[in-house]
Amino acid sequence: MTCATCDKRLRFCDCPHWTTEELAIRKELTKTSTGETIDRVMGAFLKPERRRLPRDRPPGVTGRLKIDTGEETHTLYVTLNSYPDGRIGELFVTQDKEGGTVGALLDAVATAVSIGLQFGVPWSVYQAKFERQSFPPSGTTNDPDPGLRFVSSPLDYLARWVGKREPKG
Repeated sequence: MTCATCDKRLRFCDCPHWTTEELAIRKELTKTSTGETIDRVMGAFLKPERRRLPRDRPPGVTGRLKIDTGEETHTLYVTLNSYPDGRIGELFVTQDKEGGTVGALLDAVATAVSIGLQFGVPWSVYQAKFERQSFPPSGTTNDPDPGLRFVSSPLDYLARWVGKREPKG
């Protein structure tokens, strides 16, 4: 029998949303010769766990990111909160202009990224996806880091700026 979601044989499928019938069949398919199930070995039934930031965490880091398009300057305020081990666990982004579409979208992205970080997705995954995204406003920055002097979008700037602050390893 195959999984209704990914069309893999149930024995090899690791989809988290099986039907009750599929779960029963998979349990039978994963029995060893001694009758024990090998779910632990195959990694089945593992539920992701959200690790929220503790209340007694170190103080967050707030940065002001400015993008000068030549015609106007856009300012983003970014706050990073970290776990005690230094890993980023929360990200807030606000824009200096009220009601801007880009600001609202960046806030939504920051919320989604924060949830992902708390579920264990490393920042490097987000950084690889967000770097070099190109949409207005783009331009020069006042960042002292030469690698951040020109950005192709606020998301590009955010990804690279946060990436410089995420501990490696």
